[in-house]
Amino acid sequence: MHENGLVGQQQQAVELSDAQVNSVMNSAGGESNYNQVVEWASSNLNDRQIDAFDSVVDSGNPAAIGIAFQGLQSAYNEANGYEGRMLQGKAPSSSGDIYRSQAELVAAMGDPRYDTDPAYRADVIQKLEQSDLNF
Repeated sequence: MHENGLVGQQQQAVELSDAQVNSVMNSAGGESNYNQVVEWASSNLNDRQIDAFDSVVDSGNPAAIGIAFQGLQSAYNEANGYEGRMLQGKAPSSSGDIYRSQAELVAAMGDPRYDTDPAYRADVIQKLEQSDLNF
């Protein structure tokens, strides 16, 4: 392992002001996320890649460190998967069901379970939200 490598980066960050360190950690999704990605990188990247990241950290430039970390995080996400962020719209339904007419909706609401079973009622509401009915 490199003496001042990824593992020793906290020592390197001491040269940055507290505000700069906080900025880097916040852009990384918090200290825990930063440490998780860096720990993964120290075990999964080759020496040349680790040296490149270390040289950016050694520069003390918070913007450059943030960009370098984003590269590490992309590699980490690619290797381990991640949950994406939806920019607009609704999450896809697990059922994929929709009401095709108001009559179908009325029939579902007329089912005795609609009044007595909260799970059934929630399913009806979810299905209605996915439907494109004009009242």
